[in-house]
Amino acid sequence: MNKAMGKVTMVCVCLALPLIGPSRDAGAQGGAVMTYPRSGQSQDQHDRDRTECSQSAIDSTGFDPLFEAQWLARSQGQLHSSVTSPAPDAGGPGAVGGAAIGATMGAIVGGISGDAGRGARIGATSGGLLGAGRRGNRRQEQAQWERKQTAQRQDESRQLQAQFDAGMTNYERAFTVCMRARDYEAL
Repeated sequence: MNKAMGKVTMVCVCLALPLIGPSRDAGAQGGAVMTYPRSGQSQDQHDRDRTECSQSAIDSTGFDPLFEAQWLARSQGQLHSSVTSPAPDAGGPGAVGGAAIGATMGAIVGGISGDAGRGARIGATSGGLLGAGRRGNRRQEQAQWERKQTAQRQDESRQLQAQFDAGMTNYERAFTVCMRARDYEAL
């Protein structure tokens, strides 16, 4: 008879829990801690206990899930919007500018040696190649800088998330201890 009564009681409890409903911690707004009354506490008592345990967890851990979640979202948003480019490099004229400078210098040197046209052609070709090489290097440097900045922002974002997760874990532990002390099942 005891076994049968135990099974009936278990079935009744399992059927009644959805009617009472699990309650999530009000402070965490969707946090992972679900609580069920074990001693027939009313819904009003359950709500009061959850609120008091939430405040107790905030007081003991210094972590307020609502405030911290909003702070995390703002901080990560600022990380993603704070992308800046390095100052434009004034380190070279590029292919066209290099060709013009090279042609001018080649014409001057060629004029001294007796063939300004040949000197200008040689100067334009070599100046253009040097200028194009410098521009390619600047593009590579820009791409490298952007990759470095992206990696740095991702690392900062991961660090912020890890800090939030650690705070939330401590908050949930404190909340769970409080609710269990008040005779609730906390999952």
